[in-house]
Amino acid sequence: MSKKRNQRNYKSSAKVSKGNAVTSFFRKDSDLRNLVIIPLITGLIIAVLTPFAVRIIAPILNRFSDVPSLLVTQDHLISFTPLIARDPCHKDEYIAVIESGKYGELSMNLTNNDERTMVVEKILFDLLEYNPTVEMNFELLTWNAENTDNIYYGVKVRTSCQDYQCDLLDDSEYFKFIDSRELPAEDSPDRITEHIEGKGCDSIDILISPDKPGIYRYKIKIFYSLGDSVNCVETKELSFISLDPNVCQQTEDSLYQMVMEHY
Repeated sequence: MSKKRNQRNYKSSAKVSKGNAVTSFFRKDSDLRNLVIIPLITGLIIAVLTPFAVRIIAPILNRFSDVPSLLVTQDHLISFTPLIARDPCHKDEYIAVIESGKYGELSMNLTNNDERTMVVEKILFDLLEYNPTVEMNFELLTWNAENTDNIYYGVKVRTSCQDYQCDLLDDSEYFKFIDSRELPAEDSPDRITEHIEGKGCDSIDILISPDKPGIYRYKIKIFYSLGDSVNCVETKELSFISLDPNVCQQTEDSLYQMVMEHY
């Protein structure tokens, strides 16, 4: 008799234990509830807020990561001679001809993609290669000079492969460079710098004056600052040919003569 009573008591206590386990799940201090409910709610909050965060933050990140602060686009090199030659390294491109002791104008656009004002600290002409031998077939080119309101820099290039400082020129220095190729003194106390307003664009011309005949391969390096940070951008590799003025004139006359005989 006592044995059966003990069995009934055991079954009753087992049912009470199961009930306590279920009700304890919903208690605030339940460890099981903390392991299941809190992560579930956190996941739902993240799932709801993530699309809104992506829509707000992504454009900001893309603006700073994908677009450089200074975008440099090269337009063309005006050499003031009607001669060009096909580039031996790039068969689909042509090289302009600059008379030795004179100059050509490399036109470029500098676009500030930042909201802040940018300071162009310095521009360097980086001569990568100089070859004194010029053996090419020249062609005639017609060009039209345009009057532009650009910002002018000047640089005289020798034959040693190095960086050459491009000097920012005011009006008087610009005409002086055209007449005599003289550049302002490097230690001039009143040297000016170029500032590009936020979201602004400056059009510049770099007056390049080679000393001797030959083939010049180079790139332009532009250092600029935004706040306390200083950065640098570089152009692709560029080229031009320099010819002695007498050789240039003889080549030009010979090509014109060929054209006249053809017609």
